[in-house]
Amino acid sequence: PSDGKGFTFTGAWTDQTGSEYVNETNTWANQGASFTLKFSGTKVYLVGTKDPNHGKATIRIDDGEPIQVDTHADERSTGQI
Repeated sequence: PSDGKGFTFTGAWTDQTGSEYVNETNTWANQGASFTLKFSGTKVYLVGTKDPNHGKATIRIDDGEPIQVDTHADERSTGQI
């Protein structure tokens, strides 16, 4: 389903709210879920949480090569770019 902001989510995603998140919202998923973001411009930032229980995310922009972003950290930290 689309969120009305350009994101289309596939798989099981969980919404969260809290003052520790950017704009007080957060959405997370386990392995196998994905999302597509359609936007016009030259730059986009992925802002999220690094955590001891997190792993790697694969990101591809347009038809470029996929890259992996490691979201694992020894301590939980929100608002990471």
